[in-house]
Amino acid sequence: MDGADVVTDAATPSTFAEPRVGVGVLVVDDHGRVLLTLRRRPPEAGCWSIVGGRVEMFERLEDCAVREAREEAGLDVVLDRLLCVTDHIVIPDRQHWVSPAYLARIVGGAVANLAVGDLPIDLTQTARNAIAAYLDQRHFAGASGADSGKTRLCSSTSVRLGLTPGGKFG
Repeated sequence: MDGADVVTDAATPSTFAEPRVGVGVLVVDDHGRVLLTLRRRPPEAGCWSIVGGRVEMFERLEDCAVREAREEAGLDVVLDRLLCVTDHIVIPDRQHWVSPAYLARIVGGAVANLAVGDLPIDLTQTARNAIAAYLDQRHFAGASGADSGKTRLCSSTSVRLGLTPGGKFG
């Protein structure tokens, strides 16, 4: 290693020299509304995201997803399926995350969710990818009567949703 891979900026403790794993949870209620949280820390601070967080050492991805929903939103959830995996590279924040996102339904607790058509335009890349995968799978299930069961691998630069300036899906 030539030293270029080591991050030593002590002023930015959230900067890492290696990719990290963070799980996202797309919580959808019975009316098709989704739960979003406002990010306060990098990457993508100030953007809206799905619930989620860093996987702890020796923690299973699914256990992390359930834990994060409980910690961040006070919800008990059941995971339905893996929606996508985002290779989330955020150069300005000097971060690289591998982010599997799961679809979950609420089995305990309550929140005020947003309709998919009313989502803000400033979504994190992980949220955009998870919502796009959810909409694609929902569309596919509606067209064929069966769930595709496919998991998407998304690059943070390759997936775009049809958002109009008002934050609506086109």
